[in-house]
Amino acid sequence: MRKNYISKFALVLTLAILTSFISLPGSSAANGYLYSTTPSPYVEGDDEAANIFDPVDVNSIQLDVDESIIEYFRSCCDWQYEGPWREAQLTMTVKGETVGPLLVGFHLKGAWGSWRTIDTKPGIKIKVDAFVEGQKIFGVKKMILNNMAQEGSALNQQLAMRVFRAMGVPASRTGYTNLHINDLNYGLYTMIESLDRVSLSRWFDSTQHLYKGGVPYHWADLVPEYEYVFQVETGSLTNRNDLMPLLQANAAEDWWTEINKVADMQEMVREWAVEQTIGHWDGYSYNGNNYFIHSDENGIFTMLPWGVDGTWGGPIDYNWTSKIMSQRCIQTPQCFALYVQAVADATYAIKTLDLDQMVVDISQRINPELADNVEPYWRRYWFNSNSLGDIQWYQTYVTRPVLDGNYDWALTNYQDVPGVSRVQLYDSALSQLRVAGKKIEIPVAENDLSTVYLQPGTKSVTVSATARQSQADVEISALNNLKTGLNTISVDVTSRNGQSSQTYEISAYVLTKASANLVVSTTGTKNRLTERSFVKLHNTGVVTGIKAIKDLKVTVTGSMKNGTTMLKKIMDVLKDAGMSTPDDSTYKTNSRMAKDTTKVVITYLK
Repeated sequence: MRKNYISKFALVLTLAILTSFISLPGSSAANGYLYSTTPSPYVEGDDEAANIFDPVDVNSIQLDVDESIIEYFRSCCDWQYEGPWREAQLTMTVKGETVGPLLVGFHLKGAWGSWRTIDTKPGIKIKVDAFVEGQKIFGVKKMILNNMAQEGSALNQQLAMRVFRAMGVPASRTGYTNLHINDLNYGLYTMIESLDRVSLSRWFDSTQHLYKGGVPYHWADLVPEYEYVFQVETGSLTNRNDLMPLLQANAAEDWWTEINKVADMQEMVREWAVEQTIGHWDGYSYNGNNYFIHSDENGIFTMLPWGVDGTWGGPIDYNWTSKIMSQRCIQTPQCFALYVQAVADATYAIKTLDLDQMVVDISQRINPELADNVEPYWRRYWFNSNSLGDIQWYQTYVTRPVLDGNYDWALTNYQDVPGVSRVQLYDSALSQLRVAGKKIEIPVAENDLSTVYLQPGTKSVTVSATARQSQADVEISALNNLKTGLNTISVDVTSRNGQSSQTYEISAYVLTKASANLVVSTTGTKNRLTERSFVKLHNTGVVTGIKAIKDLKVTVTGSMKNGTTMLKKIMDVLKDAGMSTPDDSTYKTNSRMAKDTTKVVITYLK
């Protein structure tokens, strides 16, 4: 089963490429530059490895390697053979914390376009547990260092992978590192999260296989005669029985029925939609390259992107594709309906992820280091110059289409296909919603809204709604005469041409103030709760803990002059029952109460 990860981000569109680096809150100096000691807004996940992939920080990696190994890599390998794992001592610094040296394995990486020799600027793979079983560093077992040979901006991969993840497509996180091998500074690299069992567990409940597609076989496709070309990255090397059903489904006459038995088509179409929208010409749907396919324990496949450095040159015509799965999709009305909606959702994601500000934030951090160590032209591939000014131009170009509207074509130019509406749900969707002044998040991929809680006695509420399409009609109903408990407020959106409409239902819950009152008894000599009182108090704590939205107050009244000890005992019982007890709980003395009795009043909202 694939875990549900749909990112939610606010709309802020600002473009400004700054050349000087500014200090960040909670930052420290290292190697002449500042690094953030706290995660940036772009860090995703709370696992141990998350901070490695903070794109506004630059890690540091030192590999100490025997000269004989350097000499070996001068002649052993090329883009079709990356070479074996060879020994190195790794020292790594992340956010000021240094780990190592550790014995690791490393070799060169790259394909036809990005391959570089050990004496230029090679791509590097580091296997932390190559020679020490179970060894990890900062939570990872493998690191991918991309030499950025095929991108001019040095940030294409960070932006592209973020859009994939926002669309619910499992995609690697990315960051940066400076690399030194012995005494040579190899400069800035993009650090890419390796697709292995460590990272896959963030997205999937189970993994049967991860197969590599594309390089060096991007002429092959997901059909039976090419079963042999798909390399196992994770899973059994001998039992590959899950793969053939997927390939056979793509050759079936009733493709849509058969493919849904072995593939998560919601995820697949979203992967292709992002490829086309960000201009990933070297991915699966356009070039049959740079992708992985993942199967879970039930044999259900998803597709994962890779090699996204050659992106952001402009969208690709989403009606044109060269590979069998995406071809059959656009020829099948049910699949094409999913696909064109995914294109609209990808466009909306790009417009709402604040990518322009991300460009600013990243470039502020990496450009000073690029200025100090701009790699010579011969280390790159097709860019004519490598000055900092040229890099900044590419950084500006990356998000220029976001501002000038080049992505809007996907929202209004759907191809006419029998059974598929020309106007999709994008045209009648909301971009912003506020209830009682509070902003309500609207997911990119779905319209499920969180419940809004209103104070006791609320009879009416203000709602403001903005449609994605500027001239769409928006009507709001049931704002008044609210009752205690659950209410439904409707927001109806109709597209400009009237061909698309949808309704958003807001669950507005008006709270009521309630209280639980009980009298508990204690033993006279030791001032302890009786067993019956303990159970009674505990059960009350369970009930109020379940029903209460927010605990307001706990007041304890008893006949003893100093009830601090008894108050603490009562609070401990309620806390153990799962109730979040307030810090300002009070004890009041009432000498008229019966000896060895205590009254507890819990006032809360429900």
